Amino acid sequence: MCILIDTCAFAAVFKSTDSSHKDFYPVCEWIKNGPGKILYGGTKYREELKPFLSIVSEFSKARKTIHLSDEVVDQEEKAVKQLETDPDFDDPHLIAILRISKAILVCTKEKRAIKFLKKKALYPKKHALPKIYASKKNQKLLNSKNIPPKFL
Repeated sequence: MCILIDTCAFAAVFKSTDSSHKDFYPVCEWIKNGPGKILYGGTKYREELKPFLSIVSEFSKARKTIHLSDEVVDQEEKAVKQLETDPDFDDPHLIAILRISKAILVCTKEKRAIKFLKKKALYPKKHALPKIYASKKNQKLLNSKNIPPKFL
């Protein structure tokens, strides 16, 4: 039911004029007309979301979002930064959101981020590694099996 959408994929998911929309449209439909909800939280993520706040606001009104405490995400982001010092790692806020929510479904266009999103050492022992929606071929991931029980 919840999906973490990397802000680099927001336009592809929600804007029909985006060149990648065809690949990401199923995510939009899953949220609009199905059980999907947008997962978000944290200062850095909110900053990156600024160009899409009207979209998030509309989905919030329709009860299609799950907002995690910004303060809690920010604290967890600090812990993640200590675990991964690779200078190429610029998405600790995404890992923090996943760790707090126990969500396992991520939508991204950024291939560079995937190696970090899939890095087992960045998650608690019992946390399942995320499944990545990166194109229409991943449409089967949009199902209730990939939703933490607390969000069902």
